[in-house]
Amino acid sequence: MLSKSELIKLITKNAKVIDAPSFLLPTFESSDQDGRPQIELKPETYHYVVCERGREYSREVYSEIYELMYSIFKDVTFNMATSEEVKKRREGEDFRVQLYAIQEELFG
Repeated sequence: MLSKSELIKLITKNAKVIDAPSFLLPTFESSDQDGRPQIELKPETYHYVVCERGREYSREVYSEIYELMYSIFKDVTFNMATSEEVKKRREGEDFRVQLYAIQEELFG
């Protein structure tokens, strides 16, 4: 189990590789209540929680760091791909074609 500071370093390091903006990265221990994920560190588990306006929408619990990192960067790369796809949208093409290609490239 990583400490909070070790986890922040790992997330930041990986975010820099794909130029992920900081506003897409999760917060720690407390929610901004805007749908941005937060990470709660519990004994032996990582909780990946999404809250908005005082309501908890999802809570994923992981014992392995690689599972948590996958969830974090699945969401981050999807949001980045969505923004990029809108800029490159092709008339008559299903937007998901480029969306998933861009996300796959980011996940690379």
